[in-house]
Amino acid sequence: MAEHVLWPIHHGILYYPGMDVLPPFLAHGTIGVDSERFDAIADDLRKHLSALDTVAPIAYRPQGGGDYDRSLRLRPGLESAGATGFDLHSRTDS
Repeated sequence: MAEHVLWPIHHGILYYPGMDVLPPFLAHGTIGVDSERFDAIADDLRKHLSALDTVAPIAYRPQGGGDYDRSLRLRPGLESAGATGFDLHSRTDS
């Protein structure tokens, strides 16, 4: 997932020191796009930016919020069905 590529920035640089992190706007295959595709991407970006005040932050689990044990492992039973890797560190109940 593209979100996993951004994990070090979103979680490590932004969320960990205290910022809320919004889901990113991703545009794939943008090298050499024609003007029709460029216009579509630009329109999607305008829509994304105009709705920022209604977008919920990524629901990362706080380190000191009780979801982790003393060795910073996620407590059993808190993982979402099928979640692995970085996905374990996001809540789906909020």
